[in-house]
Amino acid sequence: MEKKHTAVKSESRVIMIYFLILMVFGILLLVIVLNQKPVNVSIPYTVKLVEDTSTPEVVQYVWHVVVQESARTSELKYIAEQLIGEAKRGTSFNALVIMMYDYPEYIGYGFTLGKVVFAPEGDTRKANTVNTGDYDKMSLQWDLREKDWNKQLTVDEAAIWKAWHEFYESQSADGIVPDKSLVNTVIADKYNLQLSNLNNILLKQEYWRYNNLSYITR
Repeated sequence: MEKKHTAVKSESRVIMIYFLILMVFGILLLVIVLNQKPVNVSIPYTVKLVEDTSTPEVVQYVWHVVVQESARTSELKYIAEQLIGEAKRGTSFNALVIMMYDYPEYIGYGFTLGKVVFAPEGDTRKANTVNTGDYDKMSLQWDLREKDWNKQLTVDEAAIWKAWHEFYESQSADGIVPDKSLVNTVIADKYNLQLSNLNNILLKQEYWRYNNLSYITR
């Protein structure tokens, strides 16, 4: 009889500990939820360029989008979802890629804020496995960057960065590798900069492009 009583007490302790653990997890989850900032649905953005990258087999597009205010990944995700909804209301497609930037100067040089793919299994290579406009068979693939917006380039710095790359490309005709020191000198003189200051801008953009506080993929 005493052994049975002891077993019941032990079982009660286990149940109590189990419920205490659940309560602690519940409180932690509540704190996390309460501390989350609501998504700002009013962040302005502009579709700056629509590229038609279709082939004889598939209809696909790349939308280049500039986000005009600081945005968290949750807000970039919201913007992407709005854009996909807009795209669905237009010409039917097999795949859509959304490239997101903080300045239009970066278009063509790699996204800075994020890339979102809407395609079969989130893969543009499988665009030919579905009929055009068969969106129920498509899914999203996210590549969004949580930025430290204090490290963003200024408008003037972004313009200088773009000018450097445009001049570099103009000197790359016929497979010739340009002299970077010459490019640096020309751009520094054009904008009345010390070479060290120009190099700092180029390096700042490199860090900014890959700056990511929490990498989100799906």
